[in-house]
Amino acid sequence: MTSSLEAIGLVARRLIQFEARFVEAPLERRHLMAEYFMQMGRVVSSIHFELQKDRVPHEGARQMALLASQLLTMIEPEAGSLEAERIHALFILGCDTERLCRDYQASEQKSPNDEIMEKSFILLQALANGLVGANSSETTPSSENSFPTAPL
Repeated sequence: MTSSLEAIGLVARRLIQFEARFVEAPLERRHLMAEYFMQMGRVVSSIHFELQKDRVPHEGARQMALLASQLLTMIEPEAGSLEAERIHALFILGCDTERLCRDYQASEQKSPNDEIMEKSFILLQALANGLVGANSSETTPSSENSFPTAPL
């Protein structure tokens, strides 16, 4: 069975595979998706920070659940309903606070878990930046391009 941390990583990897389709969306929609994916990245970063400090990421998991409730509407037109449902199911798995803590703490070596979270953050930020920068001369929404060390 997929761990909640692996689910977060899978969501980020699946979303980045749809970047070409997301880029074809109208400019206003691309900006909405970019903000949404940046928010996802910030939440992943916040959860990772809490887990590293051996704290339960209640707020991050709550925010992730809120984002999960919006995911289908955000990606379904470009990803299709079946794939959107699959990604949504994985995202829901990543929202489980208890499982997040258990999965993170279960590993004696934290580096693989840290790597999953860091890569997820990077992929989500790259996706957001790519959407805003695609076919426009506008600047991307403000964000840090490095993995933050503290929650935002």
